[in-house]
Amino acid sequence: MAGSSSWIAHIDSFVDADGPETKQAASRDVISKLLLNETITLQQLVVVAGKYLTSSDNTIRARGLLLLAELLHDLAEKPLEDSAIHSLATFFSDRLKDWHSLRPALIGSIALLKRQKRVGAVQSEDVKAIGKSFVDEVEVQALSQRDRMLSLELYECLLFLHGSSIKEMGFDVVVGIIAAIDGEKDPRNILIAFRLVEQLIALFPEPDGPVKENAKSIFDILSSYFPITYNPPQAHRGITREDLSSALLKVFCATSWFAPFCFTEFLEKLSSTLQSAKLDALRYMGHCALSFGPEAVSMFFGDIWISLKSEMFRLEDGILDPKDVQIREEAYSCFTHCVEVSHKDRIIKDQAMGELLKLVLEDLDMVYFLGQVKMDVEQRNGIDYLSADSKVKALGRILGAAARASTAACYFVTKTYFSYLIPSVGSAAESSGPLVEAIIPATGLRATLQILEGANRLAHSLADDCNRSSDDLTSRRWLEPITEAAPVLIKCFIQFAVGGATKMEFSTAGVAGLQTLATFPAVLSPVSEEQLETVLTSLTVSFLDKSRGSDVKDQALGAILTASNLEERTSNFSVDEPPRKRGKVDVLHTVIPKLLGAVQESQSAEPLKSLLHALAALSKHREAVRLIVLQALGDDISSKLGRKLVSGDRDFELEKILLILRSLGGEIIPFCEVGSIDQMAACDVVMDVWRTLGSLCDGLVYIPIDIFLPLMTLVRVTVQKCTEKLQSMILAEGLRVLKRKSSSGHMMTNEPNGCEAPSAEAVEGREWCVALIASVVVGLLPSVLSAEKEYLLRLFVSTSIADLEPVITDVAAQAAASLLNKWQEDKLGRNQGDICTLDEAVVIAVEEGWLPRVEKVLAGNGSYPESVEKLAVRSVYALALTGKALAMRGHSRVSEIAGLMLRLLQSQTTAFKRGKPNILDSEGKLEEASQSAVGKIAVESFGIIVKDHSTFLSKSQNATVKPLYKQRFFTSMLSPLVEAVRVVGNQPSRIWFHRAFASLLSGTSLVAALTEAQKVFPFILEGLSTLCLYPEDSDYLLQMLLALSSFLVDENRGRSIAAEYVQSMVTRLIPLVQYKSSMVVRESALQCLAAIVGLPFTRVFPVKSQVMKAITAALDDKKRLVRGEAVRCRQVWSAISSK
Repeated sequence: MAGSSSWIAHIDSFVDADGPETKQAASRDVISKLLLNETITLQQLVVVAGKYLTSSDNTIRARGLLLLAELLHDLAEKPLEDSAIHSLATFFSDRLKDWHSLRPALIGSIALLKRQKRVGAVQSEDVKAIGKSFVDEVEVQALSQRDRMLSLELYECLLFLHGSSIKEMGFDVVVGIIAAIDGEKDPRNILIAFRLVEQLIALFPEPDGPVKENAKSIFDILSSYFPITYNPPQAHRGITREDLSSALLKVFCATSWFAPFCFTEFLEKLSSTLQSAKLDALRYMGHCALSFGPEAVSMFFGDIWISLKSEMFRLEDGILDPKDVQIREEAYSCFTHCVEVSHKDRIIKDQAMGELLKLVLEDLDMVYFLGQVKMDVEQRNGIDYLSADSKVKALGRILGAAARASTAACYFVTKTYFSYLIPSVGSAAESSGPLVEAIIPATGLRATLQILEGANRLAHSLADDCNRSSDDLTSRRWLEPITEAAPVLIKCFIQFAVGGATKMEFSTAGVAGLQTLATFPAVLSPVSEEQLETVLTSLTVSFLDKSRGSDVKDQALGAILTASNLEERTSNFSVDEPPRKRGKVDVLHTVIPKLLGAVQESQSAEPLKSLLHALAALSKHREAVRLIVLQALGDDISSKLGRKLVSGDRDFELEKILLILRSLGGEIIPFCEVGSIDQMAACDVVMDVWRTLGSLCDGLVYIPIDIFLPLMTLVRVTVQKCTEKLQSMILAEGLRVLKRKSSSGHMMTNEPNGCEAPSAEAVEGREWCVALIASVVVGLLPSVLSAEKEYLLRLFVSTSIADLEPVITDVAAQAAASLLNKWQEDKLGRNQGDICTLDEAVVIAVEEGWLPRVEKVLAGNGSYPESVEKLAVRSVYALALTGKALAMRGHSRVSEIAGLMLRLLQSQTTAFKRGKPNILDSEGKLEEASQSAVGKIAVESFGIIVKDHSTFLSKSQNATVKPLYKQRFFTSMLSPLVEAVRVVGNQPSRIWFHRAFASLLSGTSLVAALTEAQKVFPFILEGLSTLCLYPEDSDYLLQMLLALSSFLVDENRGRSIAAEYVQSMVTRLIPLVQYKSSMVVRESALQCLAAIVGLPFTRVFPVKSQVMKAITAALDDKKRLVRGEAVRCRQVWSAISSK
């Protein structure tokens, strides 16, 4: 042991109780590392530390034992000899008697018991020695919380890891654990205690064993925690009340030995006035009943029924608070579980009704209710009103809850109830006479619906969970009463839903009944195919009935949707011999054709909107429905669109086309999946539109703007959902239509000359075609664009600056930018078989197309005709889009476009400083510089580049996007903007640059702004003082305030920067509190003032009086939201005086 002195010193350091904890931990880590590296052995350690382990000084002895215990924990994966483990086990079992060294003895014993066999584990005899010493010598409840937790963890190790050995201790270990957990208060320890009891029950299952013998004592301890009242703080992330409650429930359910005590406890708690106690009692009672079985619970069925009946009757009376609603639902759920238990192991053919259900059906209230139903049927008392009697409501729900308990319970409930409701089911099924007179009286309507709903839920549960060879699925005898009653039920429900029911509540009940019958799973349906068709048809008729209110129509549509979703979910479900083969009786073949037929026959807008909404809802999640709807509506468009465009009539047929286009583009096609069958149908719709419009190209075609906009949306959305092959087909068809010879004899060629705006003669009647092709291009995959790229680019550039509708020029500019964004080149920048490279394409678009129009404005010295301005505005918009397209793919020429925008802003400031007007309007009047349309679009261009756009230049439109392009653009533009403001000395002249900066901030993330915080924050403050001069700049002003608030709430860097400018911020925010042009600006300014309070006190307190004065004025603001914000702001500023 040549180097022994060094590690021995570490032992001395750890044992020294007066030393720093960090030094003690470091010494222990050094020794642990030496043991793991086998530099020293455990035997050497014990020899050296022996004087501490046996010291008469209690503190030193405890520290020495703690060192050994913690090192054993570190050596959990280190193989040890059996003799060493035996010696350590003997030593620690003996140390459990030492009260002063108990905690390290517990830690060491736990470390030994957790060792696995592959590295050497304690033997059975050693386990029993530790267990006996622990049970005999340690009084757990007399210890501190930490030591109690270690004690319970030691019991966990004994029971879970060494159960076979500890079981030999029998009675002693059970009594020891009972004593250890009795009276425990700490939630962490209680959770362990529940696990211990559960494991004890599993370890001693014998009916004459120690757990059975002590079941009453164990339950008494457990019941002291019921119901769980632990409520941790809101921010608490540890053990929750739900954790403890679930663990306690699991223990209660672990053995039926607790049954005699459990139900007495639960039933007692039901009489409590504490809502949480009732809720837990109901929950526990239902779960325990399922776990214990009928033999253990049968003696309590009478008491259970009396208690649950009283509670359910009470909870159906009057308006309930949310907690009572939970109790009500839990009461019915508990009742269902108890009925299920009472029918456990009973089969229908035995004709043996469960004890609890028998009590229910023989109850005086139930007998009276069923008798009243029968009497109303016999006396032909129809529907006048639904009874509001709470007992009637409760009894109906009770029958429904019993029906969903089990197949046997459902059989007896339905057989009993329908024998009162429909005394002659057999004859009603055989002849039409009784069906005509059939009624469901008011007293029985709710109960009928509840019972059918319960049976429906049971059928779904069986179809989803049961083995498909189960008797419940194959015999179906439990459904016979509903099957026999179905003809009468269907006829009555139809009378309510579609017939002469005048009150909405009866129509609603009829639709609900039809929905329940229609939504049984196919393998467990009580209705035939013919009956199902009748039900679905009736629901459709109810939806189409114009005399029905919107609530009933919505409910009918909801019922159809539910049935459709069920069909989709179970379309692949089958058994060997299904009771009703799925033919063509379903929503797809029964309802959809009727709705499509109603679309064809519709004569007004509102019903048509409702129909299209229904078709869209049914199509949303079902591909087969989308396919049929797309084909039908697409055929409707292609057959009528061309004719209506040629005639030019503005009648309902044209409005119908408009509504169909909106529905297809906005509600149906967006849910198509790429590669699915229905995407081909969507593609066919667009192809048919192209063919229809192409057939009209020999004459002039005018498409109204309200038709043209949804038509473009339809094309764009469809292209987005298509594969590369289908996209190519759509583009090729559009180009074919475009290049056809027009009636004027002009031909669109593949090689347009230059980018001059096409003449009216060349474009008239064909601008719609260019715009539709542009709508195709914005969503194309880059690989689809081929040799036609240059042709398309020149076409879109020339169209974007033509004298056409703004919607056409805008989409042409968007398409041109999309082309440049998706222009494919190899890694060396060479074109891939195209006519020109990307750089050449940029020259075509920018230098030959848009830039000359902008240069005319720059050369105009502040004055230019309105026609020049109009072209310039369109060109600047197109250049901004091009800048975004290039920025997204990381192209360097975006800086040139941004520089051009700065030059435009500089030209506006120059004109302002001269005091000259910027433009001449159409009447020769002069407009002020601050209102220049060119200046406005130049300002907005910065926002266009950094903002996201959903309909073009986005990932959803297959654009090329490089990460962090917005941040790079923001950083590159910040210095030029700051420098431009510095050069312009006159504050009003700086307005354009501050507007541009606000626009730039609108799409930039806070992270990018914080990266340049030293430049950004002063620029924001200066912008606030400048932008407030012009009322029309309220939107820009608001953007500046949002950026400022982002700094004020950012705790990492933003606040530290803002703290340097407190006085400047307050000076600029106070005038904005009274800003008259925008309520939102006033509100945001107050929010920023409130956020300033979070900055260092020494910076904030000096400006308090100044701020309070401004806030006082805001308290009288005419807008309530501003006044409320002023009150909150005053409260936070008033509170800083106490700091």
